[in-house]
Amino acid sequence: NDSARFQSKLYAASAMSKVDHKKAIKSYESLLGAGREQTAVYSGIIAEYAEMQDTTSMITWLEKAIDAMPEQGIFANSLFYIYLDKQDYDGAISSLQKSLNANPNNVAAITLIARLYTQKNEYDAAKEYFQKAIELDPTNLDANLYYGLNYLSEMEAGESEMLKNHAREAEMDAYSNKMIEEALPYLRKAYSLDANHENSDIATLLMQVLYRKFSPSNAQNRAALISEYNEVADAYGRPTYNR
Repeated sequence: NDSARFQSKLYAASAMSKVDHKKAIKSYESLLGAGREQTAVYSGIIAEYAEMQDTTSMITWLEKAIDAMPEQGIFANSLFYIYLDKQDYDGAISSLQKSLNANPNNVAAITLIARLYTQKNEYDAAKEYFQKAIELDPTNLDANLYYGLNYLSEMEAGESEMLKNHAREAEMDAYSNKMIEEALPYLRKAYSLDANHENSDIATLLMQVLYRKFSPSNAQNRAALISEYNEVADAYGRPTYNR
């Protein structure tokens, strides 16, 4: 029957790959369409170009596979890693956005998009995706942790710009304190979600913001902040604050 012939041709294309990649690609292409299950066909073509180390053609066929089968997230994920390896963040974001066609509530993909916007210093765009991820899953550790980091990254960029413009110290302090207050709830949430205290990024970032809050001599709730700092430090095996 037709299904058996299709499977036989698919097997033949796979076997041909060991001899001639270009002929294997042509054989796979002959199996495109006609209402058949296409995941294996597109995967075969993409694998052939991978063997040939032809990244440009891989990207082209991954895009075709995504257009043909938007519900198959595997192709968008593969495209994401290619773009990430090339440090093409726009391409990586685009591929992840396409993966949302298959699963619009994919919190992991939404969080990755947010993180890539942070990498691009597009902090407001990152916030939109972090907020969506947390709305879908308030207990997602990565979404909370890296949302906090997004505020700290924005703070560093803002502080640098203010220094260039010779901003007054009081103005800089007010700005930095505001950003820390924005970041802190998400970092605290990430800490509460890391039950086994395995994520060292949480320790680094949370201790950093707590230290900045209690280090001024006139900081409010200094004793409570130091106590929290030492709790986090002890949980992650970091040195505590003893002064």
